[in-house]
Amino acid sequence: AGTNALTGVADSWTDSTPLIVISGQCQSEQAKDGKLRQLGVQELDIVSVVKPITKYAVKIDAPHKTKYYLEKALYLAREGRPGPVWIDIPIDIQGMSIDEEELISFDPSEIGNSVDLKHIKKQISATVDLLKKANRPVILAGHGIRLAGAEKDFLKLIDSLSVPVLTSRKAADLLPNNHPLFFGRSGAYGQRSSNFIIQNSDLLICIGSRLSIPHIGRNYKAFAREAKKVIVDIDKYELKKKTIQPYIPVNCSAKYFINEMLKRIKEINNPSLPKWVDKCKEYKSKFQSDAIDAKKDCVNAYSFVDQLSDKMEEGGIMTIDGGSPIIYFMQRFKFKKGQRLIAATGLDNYNFALPASIGACIGSKGKNIICVCEDTGFLKHVQELETIVNNK
Repeated sequence: AGTNALTGVADSWTDSTPLIVISGQCQSEQAKDGKLRQLGVQELDIVSVVKPITKYAVKIDAPHKTKYYLEKALYLAREGRPGPVWIDIPIDIQGMSIDEEELISFDPSEIGNSVDLKHIKKQISATVDLLKKANRPVILAGHGIRLAGAEKDFLKLIDSLSVPVLTSRKAADLLPNNHPLFFGRSGAYGQRSSNFIIQNSDLLICIGSRLSIPHIGRNYKAFAREAKKVIVDIDKYELKKKTIQPYIPVNCSAKYFINEMLKRIKEINNPSLPKWVDKCKEYKSKFQSDAIDAKKDCVNAYSFVDQLSDKMEEGGIMTIDGGSPIIYFMQRFKFKKGQRLIAATGLDNYNFALPASIGACIGSKGKNIICVCEDTGFLKHVQELETIVNNK
């Protein structure tokens, strides 16, 4: 059963989703030694298998440590950049009686915090200085903004700055399409006008997006070729990867960066911004996709997305498979206020939507969910229709 959870764990690892997995294991005394492949009943060293795609993976080796491991796992799943954690419990420990007073607790101070706030504030001051002088600045908004609980603060910031805004795939639903400063979704899967805007910018402020290769293109050295890049990411390793060259790499949460920028907002008075916003409107008008009429004997995917977009109400929720569906949606869907798009973009998982729709329904306390499936992805999880029927 543990191996059946691997795709979900990998999705949550790449998409920064907090996830807790608890697995059963063979008896402690039957655990294999050395290079032996298996000794215990149904034994598999699942902890070693999942370590590369979890923030924390541990096999409980003593009953009095159970509370410690659970508390540590819960903390790490949500702390910093969220992600999956895994706890493996041998069957003999599952069946033991435990004296609760002997249980050891976890103290978050064990993890430590090496964030240098003084240095980050200097970087934010430097960002403010760049914004004062830039002729063609762009803000690229990523999913890290939502993970940090900073959606409302972000709206305040962009309304105060009047800088054009683009979104990543994972943050596609962060702004409604009718927001006056929203200019689409850039990337290999995105809209042509948005790519023209980002490629002609002279300052790119990227907040909470990891700038994946599908976003910046395989020729990553040419991405935003004339722009000084301020990249804000809570994961310090994302700031050091070879595919990006940050002018200012800011290692902090999106919420902290946005709130510090809001404190400095009155200092930014850039007369170039209205002219640049007008130019972005020109790009948007010139390179927008034309409406595509469906033929009588088939359904055109773009026309389908156009019509679904028109009919969906504010606050609606969609789950969507990777592959073709996410491409069509990124290029054509027009988000309304409060709508959510749930997708597994890191692995571009094409069998995600149907089981995710169950979670979205439960998580939203029974809202209607629009589930957009890729055909073979649907077949992979067709058995979940029974789960849906059983739970009404």
